[in-house]
Amino acid sequence: MNVSPDGLAGLRRRLDEVFRQGLVSQDKGQATHVWLDDALLNCFSTLSPNCRDEELEDLTYFILDPYQFHGVQVAIVEVDVDQVVLDLRAALEEHAAQIPSAPALQDAHMFLMLDGHVQDLLLRY
Repeated sequence: MNVSPDGLAGLRRRLDEVFRQGLVSQDKGQATHVWLDDALLNCFSTLSPNCRDEELEDLTYFILDPYQFHGVQVAIVEVDVDQVVLDLRAALEEHAAQIPSAPALQDAHMFLMLDGHVQDLLLRY
């Protein structure tokens, strides 16, 4: 999915806002801004707003790591992950509403039934 630079910039601002509100830092005077790579942000932009809470929790912990790497003291136990998940879902919903909708693809499964001749070929190699 191709997302416009403006769409990515909006998602970047929204994610930054979510994490600045959700971060509980030991030093309130610290800068709490981490720049996410465009490729990574593009991957996040494809995440469905209807995804499971566990996926958004994983995203939360994944993004908190760079904050710690950049010297921001993050008290993980004090981060209200449930609220961050709700805010992330709202951010993804806002982002999805701005993207022109593509035809919905069904998540259909395909079963491949091999006949006896093809199975022989596969067993030989």
